Parts: sequence; C-alpha cells; structure tokens
Amino acid sequence: MTPATRLHHSRLLGSPGVTRRALPAVVALLLCAWGAASPRALYAQQPAAAATSGVDSVAAYARAYSAIARIRDRAQGELAEPRNKKAEVQGELRGKVLAEIAQVLTAEGLTQAQYDHLTHAVSVDPEARRQFEAALAQLAVPKR
Repeated sequence: MTPATRLHHSRLLGSPGVTRRALPAVVALLLCAWGAASPRALYAQQPAAAATSGVDSVAAYARAYSAIARIRDRAQGELAEPRNKKAEVQGELRGKVLAEIAQVLTAEGLTQAQYDHLTHAVSVDPEARRQFEAALAQLAVPKR
C-alpha cells in the first residue's frame, strides 16, 4: 500500500484500533434499533382496543377472510382456464374479483383499511391469532 493510499484509508476509516473497538458497540446499537422497529414491537405499542375492537370485529374479519379465500380460489380456477388466457379477459376477471371482495367487506361492515389492519394484527399478535382461529373454527361448525 502506498503512503498516499494509507493516508486516504486512515482518513476514511480512522485508526484501526478505534474502529475495531467501536464495532461491537455499533453492531449492538443497530440490533437494538432493529428490534425496536420490528412489526411485533410496533404492534405492541398500540392499544389493545385498537388492534382488535372486540370479538365482533374478529368474527367479522373471520367471515370476510373465509369468503375472500373462496372468491380467490374460484378466481384462480377461472384464470387458469385456456379460454381466459387473453389479457382483456383476465383483466375483467380480476376486476370482478375486486368488486366481489369489496361487497364482502361492505357486508361485514369492514373497510379495506380495517381488513388490512386486522390481517396485520392476526399475523403479529398471538392473542389476536388465537381469537381469529377460534372464530374460523366456529364458521366450520355446521349449523343445525
């Protein structure tokens, strides 16, 4: 390494001893910051009532989730059919699916934003997940 290169590196990196001593502290600081910004940590900072505003919203979310899953399953089958391979037809089918999803959300009293929020809550909060799974299980029980 030439003296000019050595001088350039020392200005950019500082002295090697200082950099090596500071590296563990920098890594620890970055890990702490990353952990504090994780979805679970951010979700934990929100009030519990805002996460799932009661059993009714979880039940409505479960009903909407189930209906939307059926709509998407049916749509995937339709999109895979050879007669529906044209871009215009696929666009029409996708538009129809979006309209049906909007109808389901409206019927359950949810907005897209609320549905997305509950989807996030169920994915990061174990208690919300437990409530959601219980509501889905209730939907699977045949009514007499």
